[in-house]
Amino acid sequence: LETVMAKLREQAQAHLKDFIKDAQDAGLTVTTIVREGDPSDVIVEVADASPDTLVAMGTHGRSGVARWVFGSVADRVIHHTSTSTLVVRSKEGEQRSPESITRVIMPADGSEVSESAIPTAVEMAKALGVGITVLRSLDIGMSYTFPQTDLGDPPIPGVDKVREEGVAYADAIAERIRSLGIADVESHAIDERPADAIVDAVGPSGDKLVVMGSHGRSGPGRWLLGSVADVVVRHSAGPVLVVRADGE
Repeated sequence: LETVMAKLREQAQAHLKDFIKDAQDAGLTVTTIVREGDPSDVIVEVADASPDTLVAMGTHGRSGVARWVFGSVADRVIHHTSTSTLVVRSKEGEQRSPESITRVIMPADGSEVSESAIPTAVEMAKALGVGITVLRSLDIGMSYTFPQTDLGDPPIPGVDKVREEGVAYADAIAERIRSLGIADVESHAIDERPADAIVDAVGPSGDKLVVMGSHGRSGPGRWLLGSVADVVVRHSAGPVLVVRADGE
């Protein structure tokens, strides 16, 4: 066993040498760590040991049976680390460049959690030289249930007010972002489930970066309420930056 582990450590160090060269060529200072253990546990432990750490990781965005059998390292890291996590979905051998990003998508649902991502979305937009789209999911259709009839869909009470409030809220967030130095800001209020609205806004090209706030909820609360971040990370064609909103 020790011979096998020594060989694995040697292979890991060789792999990191290739990564070190690419990073150093980009002008970065790099340190490396090789650890034994469950990948998600090790990532969380190392990240949480240093404040203001950003975890950046690639994923295939695996779903279905394979995801549940093998687990999802990205899911577990997002829900257990106290730091923010950048997940880049790509095919084997594909390289994603920051220059390919054309816009930042920032979902806002009226909560302090979602709005906690505003400073990060602004900084990313400035660094990439792109604009921001504020996305408000109304999800009106899921809020009401009516019996099926042959007379068409009945009017939904208060729906116009819900739409008006949603548009006004998205516009207010957009104005707040403009005050932070981003001139190119759009706002949209869409009657669609939050995760679907975000994934659709990114589109199939994957050239948009999603920046979203999350509690990092785990346990029964996560499974009962669902997790928009989980779905977006799994299905978005573009990179997703999940900003942890716990504490400050």
